[in-house]
Order: sequence, then C-alpha cells, then structure tokens
Amino acid sequence: RIQKYNKPTVQEFCLNVGIKQHVLQLP
Repeated sequence: RIQKYNKPTVQEFCLNVGIKQHVLQLP
C-alpha cells in the first residue's frame, strides 16, 4: 500500500539503484 512506499528511504534506494543501473548500462 501507499504506507509501504511512504518511507523516503525506499524512494531514495529505488532512485539510487535506478541511477546506478543506468550509469552501469551506459558505455
């Protein structure tokens, strides 16, 4: 539910992982 994603840590973690994966995929 929204409560689960209400934590800012989850958003930050998701963003960090997404950026890291995107950078790793970049040449």
